[in-house]
Amino acid sequence: MNRAQLNQAIMAWLHRTVFRTPASDTFDAVAGFIALAEQGLNDSLRARCMVVRATQSVEGQYMTLPCDYLEMLDARIVGGPPLNYMARADLAMALYEQVNASPGNGWQGGTQLPPDYTPQLTPPAYPWNGGLPRNYNIIGGEIEFSPFPIPDPNLPPGQIQTYPLCEMAYYQRLNLGMADTDTNNVLLTYPAVYIFGALLESAPFIRDDGRVKLWSDKFQTAVTAANIEHERARSQGGRLVQRFRPAA
Repeated sequence: MNRAQLNQAIMAWLHRTVFRTPASDTFDAVAGFIALAEQGLNDSLRARCMVVRATQSVEGQYMTLPCDYLEMLDARIVGGPPLNYMARADLAMALYEQVNASPGNGWQGGTQLPPDYTPQLTPPAYPWNGGLPRNYNIIGGEIEFSPFPIPDPNLPPGQIQTYPLCEMAYYQRLNLGMADTDTNNVLLTYPAVYIFGALLESAPFIRDDGRVKLWSDKFQTAVTAANIEHERARSQGGRLVQRFRPAA
């Protein structure tokens, strides 16, 4: 299904061929319904087909998130450990301990710490790990790492510094294009969430309060079914087993 077919489906369910409003003769009411439905879907839908992967270099404390980022599923260092989510206050304490406990307090000037240096965090203590990230937090449009690599000003001429790569699996924000042929994975896989989401948004516009519950029930049923399918696919239908990883 594409945008043109979605428009036709919405009009068919409403038994209308056109919308008229005193606000404007050119106002596209259906486009408004779809935009509002999409906003609700970004809040509530977490379908398998929304998950995408991206890989970026970690060149410092912060890294810009992809422009279509909605929510993190998981993150890992390529060839290294998985990244754990940590509260921003704890990341700040880790950096504070790192700076203030370093020999001569010269860490930001490029002084290398002993390989076995461990900031005193309780709980948990973890090794600074030579700049290889172990934890992250989302702040605005960026991801913050701890630890994080620092450019080496003492590299020999011609030598290029290498940085770790972060691979993210995240939910992609829905943003259906305006062209008639535009579509996306959710509209192709779960057209009901778009159709009933748009119909739900149409009810206040056409003052059809009697249909609000009907459209809401159908919308919630479609969203819940898509979310459950995602959870089942992630566990392959088996029991989820809690795993414990020893502290580093």
